Amino acid sequence: MGDLGDIVNAVTAVATVLDSNEVEAMPAHAHAIPRSSNIETMRGWQGPQTIGWRWHTTSPASRAGIASDNLFDVMVAWKFGGSQDGLGLFLHDAYVYVNVTSTMLAHSFTITAKFDEHPTYEGDVRSPVAVLGGEVNIHHNYFKMTRNSAHLTFSIKGDGAGSIDRS
Repeated sequence: MGDLGDIVNAVTAVATVLDSNEVEAMPAHAHAIPRSSNIETMRGWQGPQTIGWRWHTTSPASRAGIASDNLFDVMVAWKFGGSQDGLGLFLHDAYVYVNVTSTMLAHSFTITAKFDEHPTYEGDVRSPVAVLGGEVNIHHNYFKMTRNSAHLTFSIKGDGAGSIDRS
């Protein structure tokens, strides 16, 4: 069996998950497993687990009772708890997606996501808990001019824990 602390992720390209308000699926899913392991031979997978962050802005029209909010959730999902020969907690099938509830007229959002190239681990190298980070960039245009943007960072773990924050 190789070094359980030598954790790899083969999916590191930037992916567009929302393009001008159109939802797109992430083309490949990430993982954080030992280099010498195979997802199919690992046991104990659970999930999926999800974490999310909400974008919500309102307009004067919405305060007057006319539905015209920008409202969507950026979500990260993954399977967790996989072990190699009963050791470690790893993760796989990780991806970012967006649930759009509404967007205001003339507002356009583009969202890109990326997983870190080098996963890390917590705990003892003989039975590590994989940690995979990443980032999400939200670009908001109004009448084709940049209005504002947001940068999110996230961290997901082989034990099912995770966090997502605006940085």
